[in-house]
Amino acid sequence: MKNDMKQLLNDAFYAPEPNEKQNFLKNIRPREVSVLEMLLQQFSYIRVTVWLYALLLIVIAVLGSVYRVEQTTLVITMMMPFAAVASVLETRRSKKYGMSELEMATRFSLRSVVIARLLIVGLAAITVLCVVSPMIATTFGEDVNVTAIHIVIPYCITMIIGLQLERSPLGRATEYGSIMVAFVISFLALVFYFYHPVFMSGYTEIFEKWGVFVALLLMVITAMEQWKTVNNVEEFA
Repeated sequence: MKNDMKQLLNDAFYAPEPNEKQNFLKNIRPREVSVLEMLLQQFSYIRVTVWLYALLLIVIAVLGSVYRVEQTTLVITMMMPFAAVASVLETRRSKKYGMSELEMATRFSLRSVVIARLLIVGLAAITVLCVVSPMIATTFGEDVNVTAIHIVIPYCITMIIGLQLERSPLGRATEYGSIMVAFVISFLALVFYFYHPVFMSGYTEIFEKWGVFVALLLMVITAMEQWKTVNNVEEFA
């Protein structure tokens, strides 16, 4: 009786051998995802505070321009290093939340994820720079390039030092070391603002001649440091 029951069950639930099984498995291909779609997917994973901070910078620039607050450039310059921190911290989020191994095993590698996040936050910073610099320069009768250089130099310096710190043993052991770097750069910007009139004539001449070169050099170094971080992100995960 028991054997008969087994036979009846086998007959009732019998599944034929799949035809062309191997060919079917070989022909399965994941749907292609464009770079834009991948960026949009990662867009939703960026912290909300990053977007709020970028919006805050624009709001401060608008209010400073409307009410003609002379220290508007100084305030934005002192705040930009913390915008750089947002990019630096995005390189370690996977490790912080224990997602490194999962992301390395999924469709997009951990390197691709970090590149996408750095690109998104970097574009946000560029957008802020492009909106804020002309607004402040027009309001206070300054040169747009000079204003942009004033703002971008502290940002790049913070990025360079912060990324180097993140790749070091000290940086991996200290979760928010890059924030301390931002505080130092911001403080130096404040000190420089109050003391540079002592040598203003020489400073202005040097800045007008070499400011663009210095800014471009720092941006190139920043890109190199980002590339080093991306290439080593799986090692430090």
